[in-house]
Amino acid sequence: MDKEQELRHRIANADPAQEVALPENLFDQARSRKPQRQPNPRSLQIGIGGMALASLALVSALTIPQLLKPAPLFTLAAGGSSINAAAETAQMAADAKATMYWPGYIEYQHTADGLSDQGGKGKIYQAQLVGAPTQILEKLMAYFGVSGEIKRDEWATDLYPSYSVQSKTGTVETYLSIYWSGTGNWNYSQYDSSLWACSATESSDSENQTEVCESPKPTPELIPTKEEMESQARAIFEGLGVTTAGLTFKSFRDDWGGSVYADMSHEGMTLPVALSVGWDSRGEISFVSGASFEMVERGEFNTVSPLEAMNRIKAGSWYGSPPSSYYENQSVGIARDSAIATEDIATEAVEAVDSIAVDEPAPDTPVEPQIVQLVVNRSEAAMLGVWDSVGGFWLVPGYVLFNDQGWFDSIIALEEGVIELPKYEEVMPLIEPAPLTKED
Repeated sequence: MDKEQELRHRIANADPAQEVALPENLFDQARSRKPQRQPNPRSLQIGIGGMALASLALVSALTIPQLLKPAPLFTLAAGGSSINAAAETAQMAADAKATMYWPGYIEYQHTADGLSDQGGKGKIYQAQLVGAPTQILEKLMAYFGVSGEIKRDEWATDLYPSYSVQSKTGTVETYLSIYWSGTGNWNYSQYDSSLWACSATESSDSENQTEVCESPKPTPELIPTKEEMESQARAIFEGLGVTTAGLTFKSFRDDWGGSVYADMSHEGMTLPVALSVGWDSRGEISFVSGASFEMVERGEFNTVSPLEAMNRIKAGSWYGSPPSSYYENQSVGIARDSAIATEDIATEAVEAVDSIAVDEPAPDTPVEPQIVQLVVNRSEAAMLGVWDSVGGFWLVPGYVLFNDQGWFDSIIALEEGVIELPKYEEVMPLIEPAPLTKED
């Protein structure tokens, strides 16, 4: 039996129910046909790996630019400045209460006249504290002749440490303090209670006593002249190791006292941080304030144009503090820089809060704000001081934008993304509780 007959015999025996007929040329076709390629597991793995690499490359192309994008240098503080926090808090309280009912009575609309649309570049500087707070206080104590124990203030935190020392000799009380964040501000003050002649008087019923104090009389002849005040101020700061060469002191003097101040500088740039000295009505030094820091460059960055900076005014979150020289001959009460809040502003804010009746129902229709048109017709490049969310102080490029009403806005010029803006929480409308019923 040849091989072909043997194969037929096996197939027939495998399925006895049916005889299978095979083509005569079956084996000839099998010998002449090309073998089929079977999948190679290793090749399959390589193929899947290639697809994965292609997908990874696509994802990387989309995500790597985001990952390589530098993080913001810092987050801007919500208030923009740590100066006059009480006034700022009062103003915020008034704004919050008013926002419960009205969007605002005045809305400023700005238009440009001749502003440049060209951006540029500018450097950023960060303040770094110099020295140790307690050692600085010890140096100040030795210079001003203050004795006492340096204590950490009870309100101090690890993020905002502060120290102080108090002493009293006779009727003279002295106080030294330092706040070890931002620019390391320190303050010395002296007060003589004998300036106020007080005496106790008995009432008509001889049971109660009241204290009557007479106001001190002015003695302008004892107050140093403006030239003498500047000379004394320079001597004080030079004696404390602060270089005053190149600083311009501004002075104030009346029958009740006097003061001088000078903006500090860095590499020819005027900083919105000042040294100051004051005198009381008897010509005695009543206060001295300074700082202990240095500015460190953090790089050069792109800036927007003055025209684009003007469009940031309405946002309210791009403000910085210019040097005090910009406030000369300006209406401080009008300028919107929060760093120059005054006691008058704080008083007006508190009065605004008190004048709003809490139980006054909200109007049926919103009160339309008064529209004030302002034309911004001049800009000056300036380095602006800002505070970050953890109390640090920075110097950033900006513009002082002057309008046709005689005041200005100081706006940060950095492109978006260089610093992170503060996140403001929306004030929710006040919901009065429903009156109680008998069932309640």
